[in-house]
Amino acid sequence: MVHVNENVGDPVDFVASEDEIQVNLNDCPINLHDIRSCLPDMLVTDEQVLINERLNLLLEKKAESDDFTVFSRIFDFVSHFIIENKTSNIKDSTELPHQQSAYSNDDAGLGKLRYIAGRCIAKSKYHYMTIGKNNMYKKNKQSCVTDCFLKVKILDYLTTTYADLLESSSYKESLEETKRKQNLTQGLTDIKDDVLDFFMDIDRNRINYQNEKMFHKHGSNVFNFVHEKLLSSKTLFTNFQKLLQNFDLTATFVRVDEDLAMACLKELYSDLILRFCRVSDNQFRKDLIKSFGMQNLKLLEKGC
Repeated sequence: MVHVNENVGDPVDFVASEDEIQVNLNDCPINLHDIRSCLPDMLVTDEQVLINERLNLLLEKKAESDDFTVFSRIFDFVSHFIIENKTSNIKDSTELPHQQSAYSNDDAGLGKLRYIAGRCIAKSKYHYMTIGKNNMYKKNKQSCVTDCFLKVKILDYLTTTYADLLESSSYKESLEETKRKQNLTQGLTDIKDDVLDFFMDIDRNRINYQNEKMFHKHGSNVFNFVHEKLLSSKTLFTNFQKLLQNFDLTATFVRVDEDLAMACLKELYSDLILRFCRVSDNQFRKDLIKSFGMQNLKLLEKGC
């Protein structure tokens, strides 16, 4: 049975062992020497150099002893390099220092972002409130309950009332979109202006990495790549801390120390980022599919 690597399609990160079953490549239309001629300028990582050494060993053997798995991984690596070169003419948006948020083009866009951000906060608040209630009367769960109710208190601090926004918001025109999405119970969560600014910063950073260029480079792993970039952003986390610089920890009914407060901030930051990314990821998929559909339609029209 021929070994199949689960990560086929990624850059080379696997080298087959000598005792794996080997396949005759005499009839293969691609010559190993042809691939070898493509590799020198592409060798960057240790794994790639290791593959180069492995390929040299294969070239010294007879064709029937060549390892099919290694050959397929080399093909994946070369294909990845070719795709990356093909997309190099697409301007990398990470070079643009002042990206606009995808929602900041008009008042309706800002209203939609305010609605999405409020939904993320409401979902996070409900999540931690449920955990806190479920563990309130259980033994040895005091730290868990304290942690959850502190997070709920922090999330409450990020919200405000619709009446206050109508009176003092700098984005009053965007409130019409939020009002339009309200139900009869007026149950949508309204957020402060500085919280809206924070989510605009998240979205600006997101579109720096979540674009067609990065999709061609990272493939299906592009979403994990974007999430890691946002979660590791020191600037965004600092901005999140600034939102809570006037939050009074002593006003809570739970005993809080500095370590617990910082741990809660980090967990809340990650939770809000990932909740926002779920919405943005779905929209990116839809936009990408629509874009590819338009490109295919134009190609068909030219063919006709």
